[in-house]
Amino acid sequence: MPNPHKPSLSKESNYWREYFDQKADTTDVKSSRNGYLSNANARLMHHTVQKTLGSLRDQRILDVGCGDGDVTSALTIQNDIIGLDLSSRMLNVASTSGVIPVCADMLEPPFPPNSFDTVICVEAMTCLSQPLEVLPILTKMLRPGGSLLIGGLNFHSMLRRLIRPLTSTLGTQHPRLIMPGHCRAILDELGVHLEPTIWITYYPGFSLQGEPPIMTPIIKKWATNFLIKGLKR
Repeated sequence: MPNPHKPSLSKESNYWREYFDQKADTTDVKSSRNGYLSNANARLMHHTVQKTLGSLRDQRILDVGCGDGDVTSALTIQNDIIGLDLSSRMLNVASTSGVIPVCADMLEPPFPPNSFDTVICVEAMTCLSQPLEVLPILTKMLRPGGSLLIGGLNFHSMLRRLIRPLTSTLGTQHPRLIMPGHCRAILDELGVHLEPTIWITYYPGFSLQGEPPIMTPIIKKWATNFLIKGLKR
């Protein structure tokens, strides 16, 4: 069961905990429960994550900001999946699919260094006021030779920059946009050998790995999301 002692949180973190607590209680639709605008968006992201992770067996895996565990639940058959999240209600849902729930702040995870074979943090870091602060923490928990997969909302996205002023008038709290290049620079300094960035765009739905030189400016501005995978040296 999740840790009943909730961590002390910043105002922003508390907002997102309450937001996802409510989502867990008020909807059975997975895509809406996880904050996606459509089932198609959720399927695209989850398929891309699962394809990028590949076939995993007999691994100890940490899913940071796991929500209801939908992204990694299929891996519980052959691996130990520990799901870390602030929302105890989301963790209750995740536990029904075999995810081992841990209620904690991703900036203060209750795990020693080198604890995991794979660490995943897809989109959850965008809920932090300073998203890149979590990168050293994620890397520290990963054993040498282990895999890291992070993802976030693309800072360069034209669509996201267009929509934000419109939704701000509704009083909507926005997750942070992240520069993929900054993530890559920090992870490289932390000793992570990186694969090419995976760019994801929800409208229309597709993903693309790498940046063909002639297309780089277009891809960066069109992609709504990104994933970065690497191996800890």
